[in-house]
Amino acid sequence: ILTELYPARRRCNRGFVEGTPTNLMTRAVPRLVAHLVPRVDVLRFVAVLREPVARDVSAYDHQRRRHYAWVKACPASAFPTYDAYAACELDILKNSTVDADDRGDRRAGLWAGLYAPQLEAWTAATNRRQIFVLAFDVLLRRSDAAMTALLAFLDVPDRRPRLAHRNIGSSSSSSAASPPPLPRLSCRTRDRLDAIFIPANDWLYAMLARDQAQGRAPGEEL
Repeated sequence: ILTELYPARRRCNRGFVEGTPTNLMTRAVPRLVAHLVPRVDVLRFVAVLREPVARDVSAYDHQRRRHYAWVKACPASAFPTYDAYAACELDILKNSTVDADDRGDRRAGLWAGLYAPQLEAWTAATNRRQIFVLAFDVLLRRSDAAMTALLAFLDVPDRRPRLAHRNIGSSSSSSAASPPPLPRLSCRTRDRLDAIFIPANDWLYAMLARDQAQGRAPGEEL
């Protein structure tokens, strides 16, 4: 049913790849996938997780540049600083719970960076060995190893050209424009966000370590 929604040129005989960021954070999706897909056991899922505060700062910057409003109650264009934007998001999260209805603004705000309960919902509906968890910074710093592991997990032949190692951060053109810096956040805002995300990250790290130790995670996972 899902693949029929896409044009034929985006489908192939070997498999089908679909990527929607909100799939991870929307709690109803794992149950729907398990219910609608006849052979859910043959599916493979990839979760690329970025450090939550960096993710939210980047999201704020992206929304302002693109004139988007992912959090309708906190449109980024209405807040000239990330501090003000984060304060709005914190108010929304304060009045939410993990088990609350995830429709609306909550799923697009700070909730997006609370990865442990999101992964638990997917594991409950599928199988942890079907879910490849990859840290965003590992994907950037160890891109070759990350892609090798990811392709092996997906059972996709590695046909990448063997290129000489290049420093991603360098540029051969002196005229290349450097990207503008991301918005800065105050120590107070960082402390408020850390109060949420440090315990949440500890929960995530403990869960991933347990999965690795018990052999529940994919063997290819870094």
